[in-house]
Amino acid sequence: MGIAAADGLVVLAVVVAWIAVSAPREFPAELERIFAVLVAALTLGMVFVIQHTQARQQAATQANSMRSFMRCPRLMTRWSGWSMGQMTSCGRPPTPTARSGRPRG
Repeated sequence: MGIAAADGLVVLAVVVAWIAVSAPREFPAELERIFAVLVAALTLGMVFVIQHTQARQQAATQANSMRSFMRCPRLMTRWSGWSMGQMTSCGRPPTPTARSGRPRG
C-alpha cells in the first residue's frame, strides 16, 4: 500500500471516529467549531502545497525550454520573424507549399 493510500485510510479513520464520538452527544457546538477550524487549517495548508507544486513544475518547464533554446543558438536570432507554431527544428522557417485548390500553370 502506498503512502497516499495509507494517508487516506488514516483520514477516513479519523472522520469515522469523529462521527462516532459526536453522534451520541448530538454533535456539540464546541466539537463542531474544532472540526471547522481543523478543516480550514487543512484547506489553507493544501493551498500552499498546491502553489508550491505548481511553482516547481513551472520552473522545471522553463528550465527545459531554456535547454532546448540553448541546444540551437540560431533559434534565438531567427525566432523574431516567426511564431513558435511555424518553426521547424533549429529556427528554420517552414518551406513554402503550393496552395491547394488552384490549378498550376
